[in-house]
Amino acid sequence: MTRAGPIVVATLLLGASGLARAGTGDPEWPQVKVDRVEAWDPGRWRILVTALGEGGQPIRILDHGLDVYLAPGHEAVNPLGASPLTRFEGDVAAKGFSGKIRPIGKSDVAQAVVIVVASHADVAPDVREVLSQAIQTLLKGLRKDARVTVLLYGDTIQVLWSPDGQRGEWRDFNEYQNCLGRLRREAAGERPDGAGLPCGGLAEQPDTVQGWIRVLPPGQGLFPRLFGIREAEEVRREAESRGHSVLERRRTDESFESFEPFATGAVEAAARLLMAGSEPEAERLILLLSDGRDGYLRVSDLASDHIGRNRACTEKAKSCAARAGEGWAGRSDPGRGRGTPADDHEGGSSECTREVLECAIPRVATALRRREDVVREYLVMLVQRLRAAGVRVHAIALPGTDEVGARRLQAVSLKTGGTFRSAGNVALLAKDTPQALADEMKSQVVVVPPVGLDPGREYSLAVALAGPERVTSAPYRFRTGSRVFFFERPLARARGYVISKLGHGIGPPVFWAAVVVGGLMAIAFVWMMGKGIVGLAKRLVKKGGGKVPKAPKAPGKVPTLKRPGK
Repeated sequence: MTRAGPIVVATLLLGASGLARAGTGDPEWPQVKVDRVEAWDPGRWRILVTALGEGGQPIRILDHGLDVYLAPGHEAVNPLGASPLTRFEGDVAAKGFSGKIRPIGKSDVAQAVVIVVASHADVAPDVREVLSQAIQTLLKGLRKDARVTVLLYGDTIQVLWSPDGQRGEWRDFNEYQNCLGRLRREAAGERPDGAGLPCGGLAEQPDTVQGWIRVLPPGQGLFPRLFGIREAEEVRREAESRGHSVLERRRTDESFESFEPFATGAVEAAARLLMAGSEPEAERLILLLSDGRDGYLRVSDLASDHIGRNRACTEKAKSCAARAGEGWAGRSDPGRGRGTPADDHEGGSSECTREVLECAIPRVATALRRREDVVREYLVMLVQRLRAAGVRVHAIALPGTDEVGARRLQAVSLKTGGTFRSAGNVALLAKDTPQALADEMKSQVVVVPPVGLDPGREYSLAVALAGPERVTSAPYRFRTGSRVFFFERPLARARGYVISKLGHGIGPPVFWAAVVVGGLMAIAFVWMMGKGIVGLAKRLVKKGGGKVPKAPKAPGKVPTLKRPGK
C-alpha cells in the first residue's frame, strides 16, 4: 500500500454534508464542506472545497469569499471569534493575507474516477434507456485529463475496456482470462502495449470513454452485486426451486485450487481499481448510479409460493394488502414500482411483508433478518476502507429506489464525504440530476494555504463561505505526513519504473545499485569539475607572466610637517 493513504484520512464530524438524510426532512441550505485535505507533504498542502445552494445546486465559491481556519491538536477548530489562517475575496487573497485559490479544472489536482451503474434485471427499461446519457453528463463534469472507467453490475461485475482504442467492449471483471490474469501480470511488472484500454485500466481522458458507452449491454441477473454479500443458504435453495440461480458460473483455474475474485461487490471493485490505477494524492471518486439493492430480488415471490398452503398466512397477506391500499398480487411485478407488499426488497422496507414472510416461510424470514445485520456491519467496514483509501462516493438513486436502497446509498455517500441525490423519475435521471452532480464537481475549488505545517501532527480545519448569510463547514480533522525532501518524489517514480520493468524480485536491488553508482559518478563529476577549474586558473596565471602578481606594499610612515618658527 502506498504511503499517503492513511496519512490524509479525515475524521468527518457529523458524518458529511449531503443532499438528503432519510427521515430527517429537507437539509438546510446553503452548505459548504471540506472535501479533502492533501497533507502528505506538510510543506505543500492543499484543501478541496465545495459549496451547495438551494436544492443542492452548486455555488461558485469564486463569486463570493472564503475564510480558512486552522487549529493544531485534537480539539475541533472554532471559527467564532478566531482569526482566519487566510482569506480570499473572489479568486485572490484578501488584503493582508496570502495563498492561492483555483477552480479544480485549472489546478494540478489529478482525478481518478470509476462510474458504477446498476444493470440487473429489475432496472426498468425506460431507466436503462437513459443511463448512457446520464453517464455522459457525469463525464462532462470531470477534469479534461481525468482518468476514468465504468463498471456495470448485475449477477456479475462488467468492466469497460478497449482492445484497440477505437471501440469499447464489456468484460466480466472477475473472469481470469479477461481481467485478472492481466492485472496480476501487471502487478508482477509486465505493462500492456498498444493504444487500447486494458481490462481493469483507467482511460486517460473522459472524452475517450464517451464514445464507448453510447450503447450499454442488456441488464440481466436477479442477484445484483452492489456489495457482493453472500446469499443465505435458505434463500438460495428457495430461489433455485423457482429456477433462479446466479448467472456467474463457478470458475476454476488449473494453477489454483479455488478461484479468488478480484472483488465480490461493485463498490469494492471500484475502490480497488482506484487504488491500483492512481497515485495516493489523486482525487479518487466513485460515481454510483444505483437502486441500492443487493442480493436476491424475488424474495416476495417466495412468500407467494407458500401463501396458499396456509389459511392463516393467506388472511395475513390479504390484511397486509388492504392496509397498503391494493390487492394481493401473488407475484411481484417489477413494473409496479418498489416498496409494495409483493415487491419488497430483502424483506426490509415493509413490516407488513415481514409478517407474511415469517408466516409463510419462517426460515427464510430468519435468514433475511440475519442478512440485515450482515449488511449493516459490511457498510461500516466498507465506509472505513473507502475513507482510508481517500475515496469519496457520490450517489444518485435511480427511479423506483425503495427506502432501504436509498438509506444504503446515503450511508455510503455521506459518510465518505460525498453527496446523495435521488432521481425521482426518468426525465430527472436523463438530465437534471446528473447535471447537478456534474456542476458540483466542476465548482470545486483548490486552496493552497500560505504556510506549511508541522510533520506528523494532527490538525482541525474549517472553512466559511462569505455572503449575506455566513456559512461554516463542519470541522475536518487530518494528520500530516513526514517531511518530504525535494528529491523524494522523483526517486520514488524512478523506483516504480524500474520495478515495473524488472519486477519486484530484481528491480529494487538494481535500482539501489544504480542509485549508488549514480551518486559515485556525481561525486566524481564534481571532483573533476573542481580540478578542472583549478587547472584553468593556473593556466590563466601563467599567461599573465608566469607568476602571480604580488599586492603592492603599503606606504611607509608619513612624516609629520612642522610649522615655521618652531
